[in-house]
This record gives sequence, structure tokens and C-alpha cells, in this order.
Amino acid sequence: MTFRLERILLRVTESVALLGGLVLVALMLVTVISILGRTLFNRPISGDFELIEMGCAIAIFAFLPYCQLVRGNVRVEFFTARATPRAKARLELAGNVLYTGIAALLTWRAALGGLELKRYGESTMVLQVPIWWAFGPVVICLGLLTLVCVYTVFRSWRESTRGGARR
Repeated sequence: MTFRLERILLRVTESVALLGGLVLVALMLVTVISILGRTLFNRPISGDFELIEMGCAIAIFAFLPYCQLVRGNVRVEFFTARATPRAKARLELAGNVLYTGIAALLTWRAALGGLELKRYGESTMVLQVPIWWAFGPVVICLGLLTLVCVYTVFRSWRESTRGGARR
């Protein structure tokens, strides 16, 4: 059951990360077109920085669930280089518990923040795009991150009781 759940989570997180990559490609194209327009015709894309800002936020949050699932987060192993596999697994468990709490808190607060922005009708300065539009994908990605973090807590718990992580 656990292996099947991990495969499903892997497929979902890979798909979300791929969408984040496509958003980055689109942002790159906007940047190139805007620079060319500014250089060649003295006409950049209006509000390009607003699009880049919202798109980067969406892309960054799209990568987090996959990174957590495949243990891609940065580690500092200076102090744990000589620790036993079980000790490393227990430290990973503690980190995953902490990250789950942070992810859940971020999901909750981003959802409330997006709803508040919608209620007040706040929009970008140049394009007048409602800011809350960017919060929808971000909250979905954070919700997925929270789900993945809960799974990694159970995975780490299992590994810490068995003597170490599978790599």
C-alpha cells in the first residue's frame, strides 16, 4: 500500500513540477520578448515584471512537493557524517515533522491571504490583474506539499524504526 501511495504521489508531484517548469519557460519567453521589444522598438511588454513576479511564485511552489518527496532538499551533513543510519533517520523524521507543520501553516495562511486579497479586490499596478489569481495555484501546491510532508513523516517513522533510510 505504501509503495503504491508513493508512486501516486510521485506522479502527481512530477506533473505539478513539470507545470512549474512550463511556467518558467513562459516567463523566459515573456522576458525575451519584452527585452527585444524594448531594444528594437522601444516598446516592452507592459507589466512584464508583474507577470514575472506572479509566475515565479507559482513555479517555486510547484517544485516544493516533488523536492520533498524525492529527498531533494539541501542537507548539511557536517555533524551527521559519522552518525548511525538510525540516528540519521530519526533526525530526518524530526525535520519532516517540522516541515509538515510549516507547510500546513503556510497553506492555511496563503489561503486566508488569497481570500482577503479577493475580498478587497487588490490588483497589480500596471495590468490590473487581481493578485489573488496567483494564490490559487500557490495554495494548491502548498496543500500538495503538506500532503507529501505527512507521507514523508510516516516514511521516516518507518525507516527510523527499521534502522535507517533507503536511499
